[in-house]
Amino acid sequence: MQQLINKYGKFENLLPEDLKKMDFNELKGFKDEFKLITFEDLDNVRKLAKENNVILQTEKFRNPDYIIRMGFYHENDTIQEEAPFYFAHWFMSLVTLDMVTNAVIELSSSLMNYYDQYTNENNTPYDRKFNFNRFVRTWQDFYGYEVNIKQTIYDYYDWYIRTCNLIDPNNNERPYYALKSDTTPRELNAAVKELLLHGNEGRLAGFSLLRTMIEVTVVQELLDLEDSPKYKGKLVEFSNDYPLSVNAVCKAIDRIAYGNLFKTDTIIRLYNWQSRVSHVGFRSDEYLTWFVRSICAQLCNAFSQNVKLHRDKILDNLEKTGQIKITSKMIHKPQSCY
Repeated sequence: MQQLINKYGKFENLLPEDLKKMDFNELKGFKDEFKLITFEDLDNVRKLAKENNVILQTEKFRNPDYIIRMGFYHENDTIQEEAPFYFAHWFMSLVTLDMVTNAVIELSSSLMNYYDQYTNENNTPYDRKFNFNRFVRTWQDFYGYEVNIKQTIYDYYDWYIRTCNLIDPNNNERPYYALKSDTTPRELNAAVKELLLHGNEGRLAGFSLLRTMIEVTVVQELLDLEDSPKYKGKLVEFSNDYPLSVNAVCKAIDRIAYGNLFKTDTIIRLYNWQSRVSHVGFRSDEYLTWFVRSICAQLCNAFSQNVKLHRDKILDNLEKTGQIKITSKMIHKPQSCY
């Protein structure tokens, strides 16, 4: 796999004039090479499953609904099997690689066409400027595909190794990643900026990410009991298996008279508006997304600092009103991340 990553790496960090020196037909060869690897890996997984008496109906994973059922657990699932779960995520990485490697091949011809048009001195200045801008946009997409291919190859390798290690206890190969952390509010904020700077339809996704940014900060950081003097090592359970909402947390903060400190009114107004944009399709213009992004960063930073001091009081109120229950009982479920 590392050899394949290095081959795709040849097409990263190029100068425009380097494009003429590259053989884009190599991309088709890389794709064929990867396809052979996947066939061998699939045969090996089937062989390991048979030798270790692990039930893994690999042919069912050709159905997208089955992949979703195995790879994304529902709270009401009575059986949560680890082997199909790991295999589902490996299979998703396989399908994704097929999509993005096809896309980069198709895009390469457009990339070279725009390059030729903007460097052609026989074209009018307007045409050259127009094609230069199209070239820059297409180059951004081409480079983005290259980055995604590289990252997905690593994920493919990891899920394959983890699947094999789970099926066969004697298989102890090390994955590339020892651990992957969850997405942080700062990363979500940076993602919105990148989408806005890319222009065009990128602005349409900004509010959804900012909404998630608030959710991660308000709910996830509150429920991080590792920094709680009172509840460290315990487990938060939700009433009726329904997770906490941003509004529920803010109302609990208001009840203990810390609303002004946490700026709960501002948080709720922005969060509810972001929900309307995400679910109803309200228009979100650039000026609005840039402004709200800046405010969200300030709100989330302040919330993170304040929750360290007042987490236990908020949790006490939520438990008192019956919205959560804090216990020492630990429940094991297969994890969806490393």
